[in-house]
Amino acid sequence: MGRLVNKNHATILHCSKVVNNALHYRDIQYVEEINRWSEIFEDVMPNSHETKDELADNIYHLLHGSMLNNESKESVLSMVLEKINESYVNN
Repeated sequence: MGRLVNKNHATILHCSKVVNNALHYRDIQYVEEINRWSEIFEDVMPNSHETKDELADNIYHLLHGSMLNNESKESVLSMVLEKINESYVNN
């Protein structure tokens, strides 16, 4: 898993940092471009089955590997769902 889309881990981390910095400093032109690209990505991969399976597996492995009991794991999932619902309300 060292390479994703023909980029190594350091490149991906650098790109993520660049995006986060531009968003943090509210670079208007950058934010507008990100919004344009987000519309393209929504059209291209809005709900791919592979993406959902991979995300579900990642969440499962994170929770399964934690030391939380089952009740706490359910609570975490509820908290995540609540945060997702809040983000839709606020956007």
